[in-house]
Amino acid sequence: LDGAYVALSMIAEAVGLFCLEPWFEAWSSHSHCGLVVPGLVLFVDGKGKAKSKGMQKGCFKGPGPVFDEFTNPPIPGLALANMDINQLSQADLAQIPPGVLATMMGRSEDVAQQAGGPSDSADGEAAAGYGFAPMALKVLVSGDEVGILGSDPATMMQIQQATGTTGMLSERHYPGTSLQELTVQGPSHEAVFNAVLLILNKVAEVNGAVRSGETNVPPGDARVKLVVPKRVAAAIIGPGGQNVKQIKVQTGVHVHVDPNSIPCMEGISEQGVCLAGQLSSIHGALGHIIGELANFSCEPWFEAWAAHSNTGQVIPGL
Repeated sequence: LDGAYVALSMIAEAVGLFCLEPWFEAWSSHSHCGLVVPGLVLFVDGKGKAKSKGMQKGCFKGPGPVFDEFTNPPIPGLALANMDINQLSQADLAQIPPGVLATMMGRSEDVAQQAGGPSDSADGEAAAGYGFAPMALKVLVSGDEVGILGSDPATMMQIQQATGTTGMLSERHYPGTSLQELTVQGPSHEAVFNAVLLILNKVAEVNGAVRSGETNVPPGDARVKLVVPKRVAAAIIGPGGQNVKQIKVQTGVHVHVDPNSIPCMEGISEQGVCLAGQLSSIHGALGHIIGELANFSCEPWFEAWAAHSNTGQVIPGL
């Protein structure tokens, strides 16, 4: 057993050398579980042959990834989110996603200021490294998905507290759809990314897929429908469609930007974006979208766009 500890430590150190590579996060979130490869048998030398006894309770079957129940959340470190950041070790901090960590740092700063004490990070430089520009993303969800989220208020509260985000769900449908608009707002783009990802995982845990009102989505796949400002939509597409092509190559997810531009207020309009692909790959594409959105979050019109909703409007022909 002691030898195994040493070996695991060496392997972990070797893996750690690659943790900053651009592909590492996508690899760590991907799973081949459930995939059948004809003729492939691993560990056949008798020194570690594995036998599967089936899936764990609370998981769903399908060609995509396998997620445990939300009590074992797909984003590591979430269970630490409500703890005092000053009481956590470096090993604990390394488990926490940047968006959640940024929220925890912000809470620590607020407590220190209320107590009249100094900030933990000199002049707030450490907090600034996590990007505290207010951020928002509009997600379109079906009535079925709204029911899933609404039936588990404790989990939704946990997501909001852990990421420091808030959610505003419209009562009416978005123009041209039968979908409601869920606006997720938070202190940084990482916080919003983590919150949306956890929400999608919760839906997939129950439905086996994220369908956004579509009926032909197989288990393990996702159709994620978003609404972004028109300028962000143009940045997502890129010159000659280069950016959406790059996302397809890197993640396998198809990004479709709806050509209809829906006005919000003077000088501001928005467009729909649909991500289609395997659930295990959606997070990579979603990261691209939120990254482009974050580039515009300091624009003077961004806050007004985030607070505006087109739900309930009837646009002839749309």
